[in-house]
Amino acid sequence: MIDSFDNPMLNDPFDATLPNNPYPGLRPFYSSEWTIFFGRETITDEIINSLINKHLIIVHGDSGSGKSSLVRAGVLVQLQQSHTANGQTWRTCAILPRNNPLDRLAEALAGLITKKPSFDRTFEIRKILDRGKFAPVLLSTLLREANDDRVCILIDQFEELFRFAREHNHQEAQVFIDILTGISTGKTPGLYAILTMRSEFLGSCSHFQNFAETLNNTQYLLPQIDYDALRRAIQEPAKLYGGEVSTELAEKLIADVRGNQDELPLIQHGLIQLWHQHTTGIDQPRHNLRLDIKDIELAQSLEALLDQHASFIQRDLLKRNNKLANLIEHVFRSLTDINADGKAIRRPLSYGHLKRDTGAEDVDLHEVLNAFRAEGVNFITFNGSDNIGNDVVIDISHEAFIRAWSQLTDPKEGWLWKEFHAGLTWRALQFQADRFIENPKDRLSAISFTERAVWISLLPSPFWCERYGNEQSKVIKLFSALNYRVFKIWGIVFMSLYLPYAICGTLAIGDPDNRLSAIPMLTITSVLFGLPAYFCTRRWIRGRRARLLVQKFFTISLRK
Repeated sequence: MIDSFDNPMLNDPFDATLPNNPYPGLRPFYSSEWTIFFGRETITDEIINSLINKHLIIVHGDSGSGKSSLVRAGVLVQLQQSHTANGQTWRTCAILPRNNPLDRLAEALAGLITKKPSFDRTFEIRKILDRGKFAPVLLSTLLREANDDRVCILIDQFEELFRFAREHNHQEAQVFIDILTGISTGKTPGLYAILTMRSEFLGSCSHFQNFAETLNNTQYLLPQIDYDALRRAIQEPAKLYGGEVSTELAEKLIADVRGNQDELPLIQHGLIQLWHQHTTGIDQPRHNLRLDIKDIELAQSLEALLDQHASFIQRDLLKRNNKLANLIEHVFRSLTDINADGKAIRRPLSYGHLKRDTGAEDVDLHEVLNAFRAEGVNFITFNGSDNIGNDVVIDISHEAFIRAWSQLTDPKEGWLWKEFHAGLTWRALQFQADRFIENPKDRLSAISFTERAVWISLLPSPFWCERYGNEQSKVIKLFSALNYRVFKIWGIVFMSLYLPYAICGTLAIGDPDNRLSAIPMLTITSVLFGLPAYFCTRRWIRGRRARLLVQKFFTISLRK
């Protein structure tokens, strides 16, 4: 799969071309944005020194602590810059483990040899990686062209490997870790690796052989950025563009989120919003631009500013196309999840997977994704243009977005919780289906049958069900079990009993001599036969409609 992150290997590490904006917003810094990356210089030097001595360094910290930005725009760029001056050549590559870590690592390493590696070259490296702890020596020989060559591999969001091990292939995950421990213990000449990981996953490292020992020798807990460094990160980028951030505004931004795990992304988002407010649609030189405290006084907080911005993008999109409301909801329900600790997390998906889950047309899905990843928005990240390949990974730019947007996290109507309860409902249906298979008499009641059928028909697509267990065939059998035609038969029986009395009673009412006796008879027969006929017929119609809804949703023919 193709990720949204840039290639950290710069063609010219001394190219100081400024990006379009002084602040990236919610997403991490790219390596190419090193010119606007401030505040972590001392920590960058510490990590580089540890890396050179140990060959492997595991940088961990909370979500939002700036791990990816530090390594990409700080460490990897400085390696290429400072050591190029010393006659050493540093080449860098980066991957996220995703669902195929060894394949992705092979592709990244092959890309260091040539920009468009052949299948044979990638396959050769892939076979080397299968050697586990013996792979680093072979890789060093293959990748290095001279003794002064250095290769540094960034494994970003390393915690993804633990999910891969749990859900897919623990053995492949162990091989991947054996490669890393081999780099560390063997100190393979010219081969280095940096891992970034959230601290909450430290305990998972002990589930792999020899990795806990490696962690203890190579970990680096990323400290909170200090006050002065944070103020530099706020004020210095604007100066490069001829602008200015007032000290009062910088101090207000810091005070608003100091101690919040999302302080860095929230500040970056607030700054890019203020910057765009001053530059969009205004023909004035940037050297006149000054961001001051009055520019943010209307917002309650940086978190509220992010919430308002996301809601504005949603409303603006719906003004252009009001048919996208359900798709917007299901896109973000698909891209988010709740972990075992009850925390909201990202759930990156390939474009093809997201399209299947949401049941969307390409043109509609592109419109939603492009709106939420537009420049200055960056709530969603991916590489590509309007022609997005099925393998391109779509992801939420930062979990701070999930935590801040009330549309997602509202405890009553939030999409995240609606998705959670929908998953529980589907699993309950699977449980009921299992009970029915064991005991065919244990089936849904007629009322539950109709309610669940309507609920199923409102799901975005049949592929959505795979997220919570691919037991569609069992659920289909459950819905095939209700013999709703029984209600049709009983409806006919009651109607055949009722009609003669109804006709006779109606004729008798027209006769003044029999009117008084006809009315009670007609009332009694209506209660005894008419009402049952009505309810049975109604139940039959509803059951038939419910089955048709399920049949249409799963695009199959249920047993009649």
